[in-house]
Amino acid sequence: MSAKLDGYTDVISRLAGETVRCSPASWHRAMLSIQCDGTRITYQLKSDDSSEKGVISEALRDQIDELYVRMRNAGDIWKEAYLHWWREDDDLKFKIDFSYDKPSPAEADTPEPEEKKRWWPWRR
Repeated sequence: MSAKLDGYTDVISRLAGETVRCSPASWHRAMLSIQCDGTRITYQLKSDDSSEKGVISEALRDQIDELYVRMRNAGDIWKEAYLHWWREDDDLKFKIDFSYDKPSPAEADTPEPEEKKRWWPWRR
């Protein structure tokens, strides 16, 4: 996980674990997608590998809400999040990505590159 997400490791780990528990045993990979319009949070749990449906538990709903509220309170306001999980041999792996309307806080803190200065003095 990126350094930016270090403060959310606990909730992201719980979210990933609950996402896998809500997925049918036959799934080998899936994606939890979360959308927020600033008022309402919606989510879907899907796998391209199977037509079986995942069941979103109350615990998963709570963790989705917790992640969004904690990040929003820290000024990190995203419009979409994607938690991908997959099986590699006997291991479960996951990755989380966020989509923003505005630049993320990390991007907003990055200064714009200065315009290149002319190497010759300006003369009329």
